[in-house]
Amino acid sequence: MTDSKCYAAIDIGSNAVRLLIKKVKNNENLANKRLSKVMLLRVPLRLGFDVFSLGEVSDAKVMKLRRLMKAFRQLMKIYEVTNYRACATSAMRDAQNGKSVIKMYVRNKWNMNLFFDLLKCFCSFHSRYCTTNNITASLLQP
Repeated sequence: MTDSKCYAAIDIGSNAVRLLIKKVKNNENLANKRLSKVMLLRVPLRLGFDVFSLGEVSDAKVMKLRRLMKAFRQLMKIYEVTNYRACATSAMRDAQNGKSVIKMYVRNKWNMNLFFDLLKCFCSFHSRYCTTNNITASLLQP
């Protein structure tokens, strides 16, 4: 993958955790750069099941999330992802222990934020790593 750069976004939602990897070719001129989907993986972890009934993410779900994030990290290495952003939305925002779970990943050098919605996550990712409006539109497409 030397002729292209890969970017990834991780959405930690109340129903599922998704990993989206897209690439942009380096040999295109800046105005024509487009991101093409390399992989979209959805794992139905159902964090919201605990959050909306117990008020927090259970220890069992935290462990499953930890294992899943390790797997995502390995996939990002395989696809040679250069930059990524992980976003936790609804369930983590509403969970009593949501901020502490996110802090655990930040301490372990994950680029993760607690966002109110996925669109805000992608826009934040765009403003930090991407340079053209074409890339913004391409990131927002699954």
